[in-house]
Amino acid sequence: MTLQRFFITILIPALAIFALVGTVSAQEQEAQQLPNPGIAPDSPFYFLDIFFENIALVLTFDAEAKAKRHLAVSNERLAEAQKMAEEEKDEALQNATERYTKALEQFEERVAGLETAARERLNERVSQAAERQREALERIQERLQGRQDRADDEESDDSNEAVEAAAKTRVSLEIVSAATLKHIEVLERVRGEVNENAREAIDRNIERSRENRERLLQRLEEGGSQAEDDASDTDRDAQDRTSDEEERQREAREQAEEIAELERKAAEEAAARERQANDQEPEAQARTFTITADDNGYSASSALRVNQGDTVRLTFNVSENNVYYGGMQFVSGTFDTGTIAPGGSETVEFTASTTTTVSAYWPASDVLKWTATVVVQ
Repeated sequence: MTLQRFFITILIPALAIFALVGTVSAQEQEAQQLPNPGIAPDSPFYFLDIFFENIALVLTFDAEAKAKRHLAVSNERLAEAQKMAEEEKDEALQNATERYTKALEQFEERVAGLETAARERLNERVSQAAERQREALERIQERLQGRQDRADDEESDDSNEAVEAAAKTRVSLEIVSAATLKHIEVLERVRGEVNENAREAIDRNIERSRENRERLLQRLEEGGSQAEDDASDTDRDAQDRTSDEEERQREAREQAEEIAELERKAAEEAAARERQANDQEPEAQARTFTITADDNGYSASSALRVNQGDTVRLTFNVSENNVYYGGMQFVSGTFDTGTIAPGGSETVEFTASTTTTVSAYWPASDVLKWTATVVVQ
């Protein structure tokens, strides 16, 4: 038997069966606890883990089953990230954490197109996994903050290794902050679709997650302010070291825009299906919303959902507390508020044509803080 024939007739079917078995095992573990991380991102064979997962997804044809698989993958990535945090391997930790966020995004994309009964079953799985994911993110954050404290002490020696270690830890913290935000966004969507008992548990989880992320952002802001105070004493080598962080932020913005585009398309398709089912067109009207915002998120006077053709008026009130001193800026495809100082307010008006994503930034550093979606149906 030639090597090519062996690969086609034996190896590929064997890998497919292994991937399907792995899918069932991962989903069973997902319902109980975070899985054993298995092959970690620092392993030269990590690509095999990803390869098997992709095979399992290709061979899973049911939409609900695919969503379950993405949720199970998010748990596995988080278990890997926790292990890498314990072993102080920054690049592998960042890899696993970013893949965790991506898995949650793919889960939400799948859920958006499902029927109510399937969504309810998946929401129940999210409720079961939510506390374990929050605890894992919290443990990762605590380990990184402890390392940052040590790195800050060592950085006073001005050694290149200490400075580089501090920079890597800061990048890891920023990625964990983004992952925690995505965790919160998923729970905010789920809490409106579950029963009261489950909603109370989710609300506690969201509150705890926001508190953890607020502490993390405060540490990052303090580090950024100190860096500005010491900028006059920083040499060109230190500036070069920040270029990697700026590139990562740019990539994060691009990723956020891609996610927003997917969300917009999904929302438009759902709205089109709903209009077709009702066989009627909504009447245009004027809709006014007040959005109170800080660095951690926002609260709206009502759900950001309008009909196509509506005149939409958004008033952004920036809180005086929990806001970076440089204020906030809100941008979408139809408007840009410019910089709004803490305690300030700005109103924009536009005609609703398609679902739009509102992105909140720190104006001075162009750092993405959170996004909100105005759904047009």
